[in-house]
Amino acid sequence: MMCLNVRGFNSGEKQHAIGQLIHQSECHVVCLNETKLTGPVYLDNYWSHQTLLQRNGGAWTAATNKVNLTLVKALGTYLCWVRLTTGKHEVQILNCYLEPGNEPFKAERAKRVTDIIKDIIKQDADAAIVVCGDFNNHIHHMYREMHFLKFTFAYDRHTTTHKMGGHLDQIFARGVDITNAVMNDGFDSGVTDHKCLKVSLKLK
Repeated sequence: MMCLNVRGFNSGEKQHAIGQLIHQSECHVVCLNETKLTGPVYLDNYWSHQTLLQRNGGAWTAATNKVNLTLVKALGTYLCWVRLTTGKHEVQILNCYLEPGNEPFKAERAKRVTDIIKDIIKQDADAAIVVCGDFNNHIHHMYREMHFLKFTFAYDRHTTTHKMGGHLDQIFARGVDITNAVMNDGFDSGVTDHKCLKVSLKLK
């Protein structure tokens, strides 16, 4: 699985570059954040779902057509929630882009995401859940809530994930083991100023 803030995904040049990155990664699941999409995007051999089409925010989630990917809910431009089914396993994947800032409506989005997670766990205490994305300054809220809900995380919370410094991006998991967590400098290719997060998920 890979997760990357792409800082816009509309231009043909950007789509080609990201498409190459995705295919080279050989990941079964891809979560892109801050897509700013104004139209649908499809990649060969991938199913995909996305949030509302607007020029700000946005989350796009895709999986190879070897698995079943179902959209559960898309909230505004900040959450793409899908259900991935492979064999007897089912995983809830919440791909997030939480805009930076302290305005009440932005903080409320972060709370809404964690409220949804709590609802999933309330309905199924053993549910396999993965939450990923660019959380910006709301990542402190995420860590606090995820610790309480017994999630693990892929990267040390002091790891820099942005070219200008700062820890903004993370992959959290519950009911799924995270292994082989690596971080590639996505900005080295000129594609984005965020690092690309890549992990292996071991389903229980």
